[in-house]
Amino acid sequence: MSPLRHAQPLKTFGSPHISGLWGLEPGGASEGVHFAAIDLMLPRKSSPAPRRNTAVSVEVRVPSLGTAFGAIAANVGPEGVFLSTFHALAVGTAVIATLSLPDGPVIADGVVVEASDAAGQGIALALEGIDDTTRERLRAA
Repeated sequence: MSPLRHAQPLKTFGSPHISGLWGLEPGGASEGVHFAAIDLMLPRKSSPAPRRNTAVSVEVRVPSLGTAFGAIAANVGPEGVFLSTFHALAVGTAVIATLSLPDGPVIADGVVVEASDAAGQGIALALEGIDDTTRERLRAA
């Protein structure tokens, strides 16, 4: 026979007072539910909150300058994005941004609305001409 067949379940918590707190009297009919009582005391895992504003890879094309560069969009929304980059663009510069979303790329026209953040390490874009389907995809990103 296997040694597990001879193993005995935990009979008490070590003190009849503790067992009595849970309504479990030693030698009583409730003796086999000690494990259930312990299970009730364990913390429950909950699913993590959905992540919002995850980093998204972006290719930025600037037609007026004939250049392109890569950036990371930390804050993505249906109205605009903030791009973490060391490339400086003047306010009002038109760009074409290709955002690599999990469900596929989004190509959007944008305009620089803020030249940089306080540390000079990014630009804010306002997105233009976004349809409702793309708006929902950006909202979910």
